[in-house]
Amino acid sequence: MRAFSCLIFCLLCCLTLSAQGAYSVKESLFLPLGAEGAGAKVYLKLPLETGKQVVTEIDFSAVPDARPLAGGTREYRWDVTATSPDSLAFTYRVRTVPVPVWNSDSLRQGRHSITWPAGPAPADPYVLPPLVRADVERTEFSSLDPADTTAADVDRIIRRLDRRVKTVNSLEDFDYSQPLLKDVFDRRTTPRRKHLLLSLALQYLTIPHRVVSGKVLSYGEVRENELWVEVPVNGNYRRVYYGDGIDRSAWGAPDDPDQFLACSYDWRDFTLEVIPAAGEPPVATTFAGTVSNVVVDLWIAKDKALERSRYAEAVRLLDSALLYLPESEVIIAEIGLVYTRAGRPEDGIRFLQQAMKLAESPAERSVTLLQFARYYSLQKDAEKAYRAIVGAEKLAPIDVYSLIYNDPSFAYLVRQGRVRDMIYRYRRTTGSGQ
Repeated sequence: MRAFSCLIFCLLCCLTLSAQGAYSVKESLFLPLGAEGAGAKVYLKLPLETGKQVVTEIDFSAVPDARPLAGGTREYRWDVTATSPDSLAFTYRVRTVPVPVWNSDSLRQGRHSITWPAGPAPADPYVLPPLVRADVERTEFSSLDPADTTAADVDRIIRRLDRRVKTVNSLEDFDYSQPLLKDVFDRRTTPRRKHLLLSLALQYLTIPHRVVSGKVLSYGEVRENELWVEVPVNGNYRRVYYGDGIDRSAWGAPDDPDQFLACSYDWRDFTLEVIPAAGEPPVATTFAGTVSNVVVDLWIAKDKALERSRYAEAVRLLDSALLYLPESEVIIAEIGLVYTRAGRPEDGIRFLQQAMKLAESPAERSVTLLQFARYYSLQKDAEKAYRAIVGAEKLAPIDVYSLIYNDPSFAYLVRQGRVRDMIYRYRRTTGSGQ
């Protein structure tokens, strides 16, 4: 039942969660024991603190040997010794509103201007890969027209680079020492360098942009040392990302959209790096990083608390979820249901009424009506429960019978029997169809 409750919650909140994400991140770096890695240094960058990106609850398994200065890049360092533990663990929560993805379909229509966002310039200018214009003339970038400065022009450059320069998946066969522009000449590059090639093309045309070094949260895992490019269209950044060279089309859609966590605006930076002692070979390490949605975690913990009849704990967990989604009618209504289960229906109905005031779209009103249906079922008022269910069905498609038979809140209706007859009856009386 808990899995069904979580599934319903994810479906109800998917739009809100994708617009503003809050994630728990756990990273583990496994090191060799003894003298093998002694003298090495581990560098970790955490996501930047910006107006939209906030990092909290930071915890390390070992105290860093160096911490970041106030402001700017948040880099930590650990010095590996012969007595160091065999692993380092880093955990934190991050809350972010994603930078919108570059959308070719919308940006090819109209002459959207590319201009820096309004406001003060960044304290540190963005670091861009060095551009040697004389070398550009030896590549197909020489055909770029200096007048190509609209969003539609940039879109053509992005798609042209994606189409004409192949991404190499076998990185061992690539010469990293070669100049960047030789990648264009050879028409093969690495996923990381491909974003630098785009930056060179944009620099050549003096188009505003920044190269971002950061982490990507994808399919419940953390990908370190990623680069992407952000271009300000009409003063608002759009993210251009060519991927990491791995085809995940067979994996299906992820539970949460990929999240891009900016850690630095210097393309030379790595977000997790192990530097061996001078003259020593690279240190053999293993990395693992997992991600979970904070609000979904809190919802699952709430379900566990309800299974043990710990109603005060369940309300506390839902209050914590409201810190991340303060106007979620789903969470507010759920608080009302918890109070109802705890024997305080008069308090519960007030939360449900508040949730209905917040519900704006037909889908949101449908969701809230279902919460009312649960409330009436818990109060053993079958008539009002069925009316609420059928009313919700009129506003948005619902698999009514799966909902009733799998949701424990509707156990009273199931015990009364004749569920299909009752649904049919109230559909007729409300004029909702057959």
